Amino acid sequence: MKTDIILSGVGGQGILSIAAVIGEAALSNNLYMKQAEVHGMSQRGGDVQSNLRISDQPINSDLIPLKSADLILSLEPMEALRYLPYLSENGWIVTSSISFKNIPNYPDEADVINEIKKVKNHVLIDVEALAKEAGSLRTANIVLLGAALPYLGLPEQYIDRIVLGQQASFVHNDQKYHLAVRKVYPEVKEGKFKTEFKFVGERPAQIRSGQTYYVNLELSEAQQSVFIPRGTFFQTTGGNWIFVLDKNGKVAYRRNIKIGRQNPAYYEVTEGLEPGEKVVISGYEAFDKFERLEIK
Repeated sequence: MKTDIILSGVGGQGILSIAAVIGEAALSNNLYMKQAEVHGMSQRGGDVQSNLRISDQPINSDLIPLKSADLILSLEPMEALRYLPYLSENGWIVTSSISFKNIPNYPDEADVINEIKKVKNHVLIDVEALAKEAGSLRTANIVLLGAALPYLGLPEQYIDRIVLGQQASFVHNDQKYHLAVRKVYPEVKEGKFKTEFKFVGERPAQIRSGQTYYVNLELSEAQQSVFIPRGTFFQTTGGNWIFVLDKNGKVAYRRNIKIGRQNPAYYEVTEGLEPGEKVVISGYEAFDKFERLEIK
């Protein structure tokens, strides 16, 4: 699977926070990710833009070519139009319908909206109204992300592991609610698919369309694993080896390992480490040819 996303808006709207949320979700699913940013955050109202590339294969460039973006996600409608040349033929624009007039010669708002409506695949949403309804205008960026979720989809490798009735849950206002899979859409588009859930038992009050929640869906039974904290060692070793401390903590020896799953905080080590062993996770740039290190 591969998804290229352009995020755009103006300083202070929370565009880079959206990028952080999507990036964390990608890493939690063991996907590769690259990001490039252009921003004028020294003053609110400056242009903010991010290229976010996600794939199940290594990514060479962090920049999205023209006519290649799968999604333009924007908190400002004119900023969405700015990056229209990058949208692919079947790509989507998901944008706020509310203008942020940060320049004196801002175009007529109706003209901007009409240009967006000319795009085959577009979603215009009043994120500010929905954010106020949810209780905080500051959540407008997350409302926009929620509106874009149907166009992000789930990686296709999970489709065979999701069945009708499968249990899930999410937390709303510090209370846990239970869900079950109601429908799995069999159609896979560009490596992704969609699924629907229904409430099991109590349903939260005042839940609104456009709100975003993280759903915990258990794809397999829990199992014991060895995890190590993420560190800059990975940039040198690619997760193929690591320095492991001896019992005295005085010497570290190079050892081959194999990395499995990962999330924003930890790597799972599937081979090469035993529970309780200590490792060196800082940078190895100066030690990549060494077989042992003396720790002082």
